[in-house]
Order: sequence, then C-alpha cells, then structure tokens
Amino acid sequence: MNKAVAIFGLGVGLLSFSVWGDNGHSQDFELGVVSAQADAANSGTTIAINKDNFSTYFQESGDASYDQQNGVVNLIPDKSPNGVPVAGMTYLSGNMDMNKSFHLAGEIEIQPGFSGSTYSDGIVFAFRPGDPTQVGNPGAGIGVGGIKGAFGVVIDTYYNGVGEIGRSQSDPIVSPYISFFKNLSSPGLSSVSSNIIHSSYAKAMIDDRESHPQGLRYGDFKKGNLLPFTISYDGATKQMSYSLTTVDGRHYQGTHDFSQEVSGNTGMNLAISSGGEASQARVNLLVNSIQFSAMGVVNVDYIDEQTGTKLPESSTLKGD
Repeated sequence: MNKAVAIFGLGVGLLSFSVWGDNGHSQDFELGVVSAQADAANSGTTIAINKDNFSTYFQESGDASYDQQNGVVNLIPDKSPNGVPVAGMTYLSGNMDMNKSFHLAGEIEIQPGFSGSTYSDGIVFAFRPGDPTQVGNPGAGIGVGGIKGAFGVVIDTYYNGVGEIGRSQSDPIVSPYISFFKNLSSPGLSSVSSNIIHSSYAKAMIDDRESHPQGLRYGDFKKGNLLPFTISYDGATKQMSYSLTTVDGRHYQGTHDFSQEVSGNTGMNLAISSGGEASQARVNLLVNSIQFSAMGVVNVDYIDEQTGTKLPESSTLKGD
C-alpha cells in the first residue's frame, strides 16, 4: 500500500513528489494546491453548517447554551421575576471571508418573561472585525455595543428613548422593530459606568433610501411562535438582505449595501447575542442551515500522476 506525506500551503500551483510503497517501488504524485482566496468561485471552500455540526464551528459564552438534539441555541434564559442581568452569545470561532457569500436560515422564538409582559432587549446578528470572542456592551448594546466596525441585523424588543455611550443610540421608533444597524462613534451620549468596552461606538439603526426600521408587534413573540428568519450576503456586491415572517403571515424584508463597512475588513466573524435585565425573556434560535467561506481555506487534492485519479487523502484545511 502506498503512503503519502502531504506538503501544502496557501497559493496556487502543483507540487510533484515520489512515495515509496511497501513493495519497494516508487510512485510519482502531483499535489494540487488551490487557494480559496485566489478562486472565489471554488465551491469547495464553502462550509455548510446544520444542527449536527453547529458546535464544531460555533461556541457559546455567557448565559447561552446549545441543544444539539433539537438544534436550538438558547441565547438567554428567563430569570424573571428576579430581574437579574442576563446576557448570552454564540459566535463563529474563526473569521469568514467577506468576499464570498453567506446565508443563514433559522427560526426565532422569544418567550416573554414576567408573566408575558417583557421581551428581553432583543437579538442581534452582528458581523464584526477583530477578536471573535469579544463580548460587546449589554443592555441597549445587546452584546454588540462598543465594538468598532460591527454591523448587521437587530430585532429590538425594548424601547430606549435615550442613547447610551458605547451601547446604542436612542431607538428611532417604538419597539419592537427589525432593522439593519452599524456601530458609529457617538461620544455625546449618556455615560454608563458598567460598560465592558470603554468605547464611544454605539449601535445605530440604518434609515435611508435603501432600508429603514420596520415595526413588529409584541404579539408576534410568545412560546411556540417560531418565526422563520434568513440573512443573505452577496460577497460580490456586499449587499445584505434579511427576511422575517410572522405566524399570521406578515413578511418583513430589507436590503442594504455594506461595501463601506466591509472595505478593509474582508475577514469578519459572526456573533448572535441577546440580553435582558428589567426586560426578561427566554430567547431561542433554531438553527436550520448556515453556509459561509472561512478565511485562509486551502483545498488539497492528491492526484495519481499515472492514472489521473484523485486519491482519497483529499482534504480541506482551515486557516485563521
């Protein structure tokens, strides 16, 4: 039986080498090395995530936990009637390539706390540069406040009429609502002493010709109401789209161009977070599917030079 030792690296090219088999004869091989960054159309670099392999790529922090059997991330538990601070996050353990496309499909469930009268602070789907383990500021920041360069989609379920530094600008409409957001430097907001990150960057809702906050109903959120939700991102155009459907059939969707935010930050991570204190709830995300391309992926193919057939040692290697 022939045995091979792989030689690999980022880049594009072919490496030739010989392998000595058990019979004492050598056999020549070519190692094809294809860089994911060099071939944006290479579908082999796409990683598909479902409930069974979710824990391979995502980690939880704070009060968040993952039920693999049912594919449900419990971002925060309901700790009412105590009203103690809760915060949870699940995050991609590496960076994704923002020059390639991304898709998330799932279902959101918010079970109200305090006998059905509070709905947490909301849930954030944040694309962020830098350290994937970084937890943003809580409260109105919903786990993303204070992080420079963060953007994404927020479902806001607690109205904050006053902006807080390092957390969030004031809500543009009465909650609940769904909106795109991006973190902006906002030094003039009210000070907060309990921030994790001492930064002026606060969550700001995007309201322009492309997209604007869309009002939801508190009645949309109750135990057993699973709301289908998707986020799609086009790596070529840098446009992001979301869709949310309520149990009574109302459909919300939006699209926004994040070219400016992605520029210079082609490697970003995804964090999904929630929190609450005075506004308690149990916030769940049912994971159906996620497709993304990791930064620094290398596809390695072992090819028999004599037959031209691909050998079973082929593999995909992840960087960053």
